[in-house]
Order: sequence, then structure tokens, then C-alpha cells
Amino acid sequence: EEDTADITAYARIGDSKIIYRLSGSSYEALMAADYDDLRHQELFSGDFDEVTGIDVALDGETYSFIAQKGGKEQTWLYEDAEIEIDDLQEALEALTAEEFTSEKAAGQLEISLTLHLDNEDQTDVTISLYRYDGIQCLAAVDGKSTAYVLRNEAVELMEAVRAIVLN
Repeated sequence: EEDTADITAYARIGDSKIIYRLSGSSYEALMAADYDDLRHQELFSGDFDEVTGIDVALDGETYSFIAQKGGKEQTWLYEDAEIEIDDLQEALEALTAEEFTSEKAAGQLEISLTLHLDNEDQTDVTISLYRYDGIQCLAAVDGKSTAYVLRNEAVELMEAVRAIVLN
């Protein structure tokens, strides 16, 4: 076996003209990686500035939040009233995969969000969180089971929505 210091490796991503030189240890780690190691841990890995609206299903109700842009400023509305969405954005961006899975959701739907995007490649993303156990929820993205997320992250998201609609 070669010592990792003796390995010279190069990588290029797609059609990029940039060539990266990898250390021996980076090369070994990359070769040992599997698909899940290279996936985004965040359930929503997009740019929140591209979100133009959010439809939320929670507690048997549906709520819609609409973004309005005025120059560089973006304001959010719920039932024609201006709202602060920072806590909701933070809770959404905090949803991270603890472990990836393809297990079908069997538990109760806790919350579902459809994010409407100003993006040519993808116009909508739906994230649904299902009760799994006391510690985790099963997350489905666009109807496909994706990962287990910590239940407290799901609760933070639900509470952020409730704070807006009950305020």
C-alpha cells in the first residue's frame, strides 16, 4: 500500500476547465465516499431569495405567505398584512438530514411546505415532514422519502408558522 503522501491526484468537476490537485488523504476520502456522503444535508439547499411564496399545510389548515419585491427589498405578506418571516426562514434552513432513507412515510403528516421559486430549473419544492418517533421525523421532498430529521427541527418550523398565523 502506498503512503498517502506519495499519491498525486487531480480532479475536474463536469466540464469545468478548472483542475484541482488533491492531497493523498483527500483522494482517499473521496474514493471512500458513497452517494449519501456527497448529498446536501439541508432539505432545502436553494437560495431563499428565490422563494416567491410558501404554502403551508399545518394542523388541518393551509396558509399562504407571499413575497413582494420592491427593488432589493423583499416583504412578506400573510392575509394582506406584512409579516416577519426570519424565524420561518431560519427554521426551514435548519432542516438537515440526520440519515438518508427511502423508507415510505407511514406516520402522521406534521407539516408540509410548498416553496414557490423564481427559478427556471425548478419552480416548486414541496417538503413534507411525517411523525416517525419521538426523536425523528421522516422528510419527503417532492413526494419522495429522503431523510430522517430531528423532531425538534420540525417543531421549530411548526412553531415559526404558528407564530405568524396566530399573531
